[in-house]
Amino acid sequence: MPPEWDKIVVVTRKTGLEELLERFVTHKQARFYLEHSGVPFEPYEEEQRAHDEALNRLKAALPAGVRSQFIKRSFLPTFAFGERDLVVTLGPDGMVVNVAKYLRGGQPILAFNPDPSTVDGILIAFRVGEAGAAIRAVLRGDYRVREVTMAAPRSATARACSPSTTSSSVGRPTFRPATTSRTGGAPRTSLRAAS
Repeated sequence: MPPEWDKIVVVTRKTGLEELLERFVTHKQARFYLEHSGVPFEPYEEEQRAHDEALNRLKAALPAGVRSQFIKRSFLPTFAFGERDLVVTLGPDGMVVNVAKYLRGGQPILAFNPDPSTVDGILIAFRVGEAGAAIRAVLRGDYRVREVTMAAPRSATARACSPSTTSSSVGRPTFRPATTSRTGGAPRTSLRAAS
């Protein structure tokens, strides 16, 4: 591994089934709760299978002899990323943005989509099947960085925004690019994604 990276840190999230099991302890109890609430249990099992398969493929794609560490998104507030950690995410766009908040010094995020059939990612550059080639390329230093600047809505009623969206119409939410200003804009969050 070139001196640019000390280790690979893979950030994953809890699946819906894992969250249910934390609350209800067993599959039977979780199934009972959902089904008696009129919610089918099978989509949770399917999501878990897809996530486990994607995670196993990602683990298998990590180069031998390279240090790696796996953490759940819930540990991010207490986790200290090293400046020379290669950060890899396995999850939706929201996780990529969440991870970016905790990085030091602008290292890129190598983002993998755990299930393209259910996750429509804009910030997720790669499918898990491309993990081996993508990780090896980044470790060699053969990658480009795509900078993305996040925006924050100025109105609590806003549903979606983009960095260049503004609206001054009465009764509509107003969006501003995420920059710090005297009038109190949100701080700039810059996201670097390896591609």
